[in-house]
Amino acid sequence: LFSLCEEKKIALYDILSSLSGQLLIAGNYRPEYKNYIDICKREDYKLLNAIPTAEAAICIALQNISKTLWNSKILVVGNGNIGKALCIRLMRFGAQITVSARKTNDFAYLDSLNIKHYNTNDLSDIIGEFDIIFNMLYYFIFSIFATIIATLLGALISKFNNKMPKLLESFLQNFSVGIVVGLLFFEMIVEAIENSTSYFSENKIIGILISVGIILVIGLLFFALHELLHKISNHHKEDKDDDEACEDHAHTSELITNNDNQIVAAILFLGAISIHNIPEGLSLGTIFNVNTTSIPYVGITFSIALFIHNFFIGYTMCSSFLKSNKKFSFSLLMTLLSSVPAFLFSIIGYFVSVNDSTLFNMIVFSISSGTLLYVLFIELLPQIFYKYKSKYSFLFILIGILVSILIIFVE
Repeated sequence: LFSLCEEKKIALYDILSSLSGQLLIAGNYRPEYKNYIDICKREDYKLLNAIPTAEAAICIALQNISKTLWNSKILVVGNGNIGKALCIRLMRFGAQITVSARKTNDFAYLDSLNIKHYNTNDLSDIIGEFDIIFNMLYYFIFSIFATIIATLLGALISKFNNKMPKLLESFLQNFSVGIVVGLLFFEMIVEAIENSTSYFSENKIIGILISVGIILVIGLLFFALHELLHKISNHHKEDKDDDEACEDHAHTSELITNNDNQIVAAILFLGAISIHNIPEGLSLGTIFNVNTTSIPYVGITFSIALFIHNFFIGYTMCSSFLKSNKKFSFSLLMTLLSSVPAFLFSIIGYFVSVNDSTLFNMIVFSISSGTLLYVLFIELLPQIFYKYKSKYSFLFILIGILVSILIIFVE
């Protein structure tokens, strides 16, 4: 319970246990208590609660643009309570507002205020015309697209098609790695160093050293967790060659296929796979906040690269389960669960990196760069050189790097 006048923490459980029929009013809290009113279900509360949300959205926009809201072309996606509160406040700034909606009632309401509107289904034709877009939907779409959907498609294809053209497989894998290389070294690390030199403006060398130090420490930390995973799974116990390629997501399935206790094995599996998926999730979420353009081209490009990568992860992992005589339903479930940590941590990475503090951003982008560095050198590159290598590998990687650099500088 939030209480300014009380020094010690007050647990909600203590309050509920002391009630004996009194009226309890709270929001989005579902206690096993009969005499309870959820204030968040009241329409008047919903309307008033939209005001601070709209003001916060405007505050974030002002922190991340280099122009005034006045005369800016702004798109508000959705005409719910928050969308309406946003429009009223943006009108007072003198912005050129366009709202997308789907219901005829919303269109009539917008017409009454003389606000330009489009059907949400038609946004693809006009999306590039706006300076600012108030919408979180695009990020969640690309986050799910790059993690859960990619893994699901790979798993489904592994069931019906066990072979893929080698050249196509090599191109997709090498090209996606090239994009990751370009975005890591020309965007993520650059952003971390720029924030460090901005914060340590009087001694930029110290700022750079601190940022690089965080990147290396985080990369080494995840490498240590990676090695711990090897010991838990006994992956190389019978191997004579210590330098063999480590297909991490595939061999993690051994925790289940080689373990009689399915519950314990499943817990170990999900913990182990999280070590690999947390870094890419954090990086995905953070990179969407690197630039301030209305369309996050860098984030979209990175999500496409991760889609390709996670597609093959789902393909390989589900195939590994099926080859171990596991049912397809079980194989599909465990493969899908493996993609959840990446999605969840991409959301965390996105919201954590929405901050105006240069020190905070230096730390966040350095941590994200370190985790992505681990993914690149411990997972992606070894797989490329051992499993997906072809005579065109370096060409495909170079194409990916050039595409990512082009997108960065054009944006």
